[in-house]
Amino acid sequence: MGDKVFNHLEKLDAPKGYGSFYVGSALPRELGYLENLGYLDDFLRRFDRQNVDNLSDWVELTEAGRLFLELRNSARKKKRPLDHPAGSAR
Repeated sequence: MGDKVFNHLEKLDAPKGYGSFYVGSALPRELGYLENLGYLDDFLRRFDRQNVDNLSDWVELTEAGRLFLELRNSARKKKRPLDHPAGSAR
């Protein structure tokens, strides 16, 4: 999953919700992808193509979505480079 789509999950899981958004051509497609993966509850597809206060009023993460978010964030933390520079003398 690309960072752009993953960012939707992170924003939807934020304490204050996703925030304002604009419904262009990509957003419904990206949300549909996340819904097909089982990471979003069925969302209302009746966006009126204008700015709305908070996308979280329309879309909600499923338990599977939250678990995926935790798993990916955990994997990112484990992938951090070692504290010492590579190739240093021993």
